Formats: sequence, structure tokens, C-alpha cells
Amino acid sequence: MAMVGSTIVVVTALTILIVIACVTVIGGIWHSVRKMEHAERMAALQQGRTLPKDEPWLTPVKVVLLITTVTPTAIFGILAVALAKGLSNGLIPAAILLGLGCIVGGVRLGMRLPAFRTAPVQCPSAEPTVNHKLASTAKPNLSPECLDFAGRN
Repeated sequence: MAMVGSTIVVVTALTILIVIACVTVIGGIWHSVRKMEHAERMAALQQGRTLPKDEPWLTPVKVVLLITTVTPTAIFGILAVALAKGLSNGLIPAAILLGLGCIVGGVRLGMRLPAFRTAPVQCPSAEPTVNHKLASTAKPNLSPECLDFAGRN
């Protein structure tokens, strides 16, 4: 009986040591990966770039697509269920107006996105420069003189 009890204690101790060793090794690997990602992020920030992980999942374009597609589809789906259960036929005009309103509103929102604006923002101190490579980004095109608040003189 004493042999079985001591064997259980030894196996338990070895299991705990193995778990501690695994946690230490995995933690070290995780830390080195995080350190490398941090160095990449800092280098990208110094160069003025963003990493793909830094961008939000729900972008303005996705919001517009959700408003123009998912909302009318849900409205017409709810209308179909209501009509199948024999509810009032007065729901049809309301659903049509809501669906069309969502589509029109989504299109108007989409046209207001900065990606659709190609005209540069006017600067009172200098003529703005147009960079056609950056015309589709969300940042407005500004001349460097627009951002020079203290002046170079």
C-alpha cells in the first residue's frame, strides 16, 4: 500500500513539473512573438504605415453594404413571415418603403465615404497637391504647407 501511495505522489509531482515547464516554454515563445510584432508595429508607425491587424473589422464600406443589403433583406423576410401567418396586408407598403429607404440611405452614405472623394481639401496657405495613388484612401490630400502651423520662416 505504501508503494502505491508514493507512486501517486511521484507521478503527481512529475505531472506538475511538466505542466510548469510547458507553460514556461509556451510563455517564452508567446513573449518572443509579441516582442517581434511590437517591433514590426513600431517600425510601421515610424514609416507612417498601418498594419492589417490595426484596422477595424467593421469598416465604413462594410457598414454601407450591411445597410443596403442586410437590412432590406431582413425587412422583406419579416414581411414574408408575417404574411405567411395571415397578418395584415397593410405591411406590404410599409416594408417596401422601409426597404427602399434603407437602400437609398445606404447609397447616399456610400457616396459620402472619403474613398469616393477625389478632390483635395483646399488649403488657404498653398495650393493642394493631388497624389493619384492616394486618391482612394480615407485621408484627405493636403499640401505639406497646410500642416505647418508654426511656419518655416
